[in-house]
Amino acid sequence: MAEPKPARSETAVNHPILLTPNGSPNPLATTAAIGDTISFTVSGGAVSIWTWNANDVLANVFVGETGNYVPGPIGTTARLSFDTNVVSAGQTISFQANPNPPSERAEADAKGVMIGVKGTISISSVIKP
Repeated sequence: MAEPKPARSETAVNHPILLTPNGSPNPLATTAAIGDTISFTVSGGAVSIWTWNANDVLANVFVGETGNYVPGPIGTTARLSFDTNVVSAGQTISFQANPNPPSERAEADAKGVMIGVKGTISISSVIKP
């Protein structure tokens, strides 16, 4: 017998993450439900926000994301939804800001990253009201 789907709220919660040029993402670790959204607020200069899937492989983890990064102009990005074809509940994904525009996946580690630490987002299955 199939298990019932987790209860869902009608409203997704947005989880803002601050990216500054001289420190770690704030918060460094975030937990969000699979139906929630993420927004990045960038200060100090525009960046590309590289994203990795749960297997630590560069991936388009958000709906509409291309090139394995989210453009991060100064200010706040649109609310980003998880791409459930790429990520699922129970996984942890990571991200890292990079001031240089990405060109090829293999160059991700070679480019000068803006911050020395990857932030993480743990994805849960339940949207909290």
